[in-house]
Amino acid sequence: MKSFKQLTVLLCILGLGAAGFSCSGNTDDDPAAELTLKPSAAAITANGSDAVTFKVTDGASDVTAEAEIRCTTDNTAVENASFSTTVAGEYLFQASYGGRTSKTVKVTAKADETPSGPSQFVRQICVMEFTGQWCANCPAGFNYMNFIISRNFPDAAHVIALHDNGSGSDEFAIDVQKTIARDYGLTGYPMALVDMRDLRPLTADTDQSFKKSLQASQDDYPAHCGVAVKSMYDAAGKKAKVTVRVHSEKTEAYRVAVWIIEDELSGTQNVGGQYQDYTHSHVARLLAGSAPNNYKGESLGEIPANTEKSKEFDIAVNPAWNLDNTSVYALAIGADGYVNNMNLCKIVDGDADYERVAE
Repeated sequence: MKSFKQLTVLLCILGLGAAGFSCSGNTDDDPAAELTLKPSAAAITANGSDAVTFKVTDGASDVTAEAEIRCTTDNTAVENASFSTTVAGEYLFQASYGGRTSKTVKVTAKADETPSGPSQFVRQICVMEFTGQWCANCPAGFNYMNFIISRNFPDAAHVIALHDNGSGSDEFAIDVQKTIARDYGLTGYPMALVDMRDLRPLTADTDQSFKKSLQASQDDYPAHCGVAVKSMYDAAGKKAKVTVRVHSEKTEAYRVAVWIIEDELSGTQNVGGQYQDYTHSHVARLLAGSAPNNYKGESLGEIPANTEKSKEFDIAVNPAWNLDNTSVYALAIGADGYVNNMNLCKIVDGDADYERVAE
């Protein structure tokens, strides 16, 4: 008598099978799809507002809404797949779904060491604009964004325009845009991501959600670090050495992301359904570092309170860039994964020191 496995192989070869029978290899020799629990961050600040969100996957399927997530440290249920606390410590979590449990994951809640007084550093806001030459509504979105920034945050908000091929070709497209769009659940164009925290549409809505997001960055997420950036350009070698310094007012682990941005780029643009000559602003040309799509930046490690650390980046300069219009944007990203502060300078011998609040 043939074994069940032999019968399975025979049916697959012959292209046979009854309803409910699959030839995909799901025999009793194959492991079940793994149930995985993934936190959005490995560490949060124990201030009651900073939170980690969880995602539960069963193989390739997202089952977060159906799964049960528990904090096994104190045996409490995690509501809405989100956890925050005011008590510092290490917390363990596990998910259950379909009679199976995931591996345990750990999230560290660090004591809130936010300085009691206002920061000595001027707060700079990072705005990532999602756009494309093919996008008929993007010029209007840019105009709206530029109006809000120039009128309300003229020296505080700085734009990184991320172009995507989308439904048409775009000569300024950059691959990392797709990674960021996927990770933040981009649903359309034009949109803007404020400090890698808040995704908002670039439309003149009555709620003015984009303006409110910028205001929240200033009011609710003050700077706790300063950023200084310097670029030394080697014309003969067509390269630049960029040094970024981060001075922290509290003990915190940081990452640094360095972007090369070119302004006043001539090209075409779909404007309201018709292609025409257009000047593109704040175009992301390159994300520096060892990994091309690592928009979360290179690790600086933990910086003790009231000290600084630095990191160097070697930039291969593209001959196509107009260096008079090319800048270096340096982003300091905190342990929560958000941009806490930034600074920028020209790529050719630019030097921007820490910007401190005037006394």
